[in-house]
Amino acid sequence: MKFTVRLVACVLLVFVGVNMANGEMQEDKGFLQKLVKRAVRCGKYRDSCSFLSISLFVKSSIVKYVESIDIDDTRITGIEIHTIHSENIYCFCVYLPASSKPFEHFRIYVERLYDIYMIYSQLGTVIILGDINAKVNGPRSLNSVRDKRSETFAKFLDELRLVSLHLQSFGEGNTFTFQSYESGPSTAIDHILISKDNISLVDSARVLDDHSFNVSDHHPIIAKLTLDNTVIADTETIIKQYKYLWDVEIPSLGCSNRDIECYFSNIVDAIQQAETETSPHKTFVKYLKPYWTHPVNALHEHMASKRQLWISYNRPRGEHIIFQEYKSAKRNFRRELRNAYQKHMQETYDSLEKDFDIDQKRLWSFLNKNKKSKSCLSRLIVNGRQCSTQDDILDG
Repeated sequence: MKFTVRLVACVLLVFVGVNMANGEMQEDKGFLQKLVKRAVRCGKYRDSCSFLSISLFVKSSIVKYVESIDIDDTRITGIEIHTIHSENIYCFCVYLPASSKPFEHFRIYVERLYDIYMIYSQLGTVIILGDINAKVNGPRSLNSVRDKRSETFAKFLDELRLVSLHLQSFGEGNTFTFQSYESGPSTAIDHILISKDNISLVDSARVLDDHSFNVSDHHPIIAKLTLDNTVIADTETIIKQYKYLWDVEIPSLGCSNRDIECYFSNIVDAIQQAETETSPHKTFVKYLKPYWTHPVNALHEHMASKRQLWISYNRPRGEHIIFQEYKSAKRNFRRELRNAYQKHMQETYDSLEKDFDIDQKRLWSFLNKNKKSKSCLSRLIVNGRQCSTQDDILDG
């Protein structure tokens, strides 16, 4: 039995269709026309300023095998497709900032996408698809014009070993996916990205030609992936094994406290191992917190152990010694973290002041990065006063 995943990347919309069939899957002639009737939306984003939406659609027949991934982001949404006897598939629909937005916004979202990929690639096959808004090279397309956005995204692809499917040698159709109005330039800014290690799963990828009913200047990309999905039938031997496991009596007599502690420890270890193997964990990125020194880490671990002890005692408060020890460890950790941060910033300022005449580019890059951005929150008018903070609203 084959497990076939068909992906369609359109402008700000991604469709995921899964068929299980013996042998090859037959093509649907009216595939795109039937999309809305056969699909259910799993994730969406609406930008109230530009009236654009980013969505993930899946076939209604496989909704029960799909879970939405909770990502607190306005331009990235994802789903998890559960498969049998093979790795789960994680599809992330992205809409990176366009060239009209500052480059810094684009860079921040690329870094965020990097963190997401590093987490979920440890759990299964990760597919990124959507409007990248950056030029990507491939065997079928080599861009001579390279801008800052394209170079940044190229480094992202190289580091994670990702490739764009429709730009590979097996791709069909046009290499460009975006045709600007009034016969402007054609570029490939929409992509379906997958790791080079999983390229053998791809059966085909192609860009659909422009159609008279197409109201967008983006062309859809269709890719088909096939996974082995062998299901083992229940046999009498397996049934007997299940019955034997259910008939085994759990030892309850003659157990000492040591035996009970041993059982408890084994159960906790098994639960923790299962949690480690199945749940995503965000890895610590050193360059984001260079001031996180060994003393800070030691105090953080000490505070965490005191917190666990406090929780095990049912979270006592007041003058309880366990609570006071936890609060003391927390104060010491915060004090050391604050001192380490101030020391790091002072060393950075001293280095910038020393190298001002030599490396002005680094100085201005640092200053612009740490400049406070303007708030885009709307002010509330309460009793004739403009309020922008919680205290202002309460006082008003």
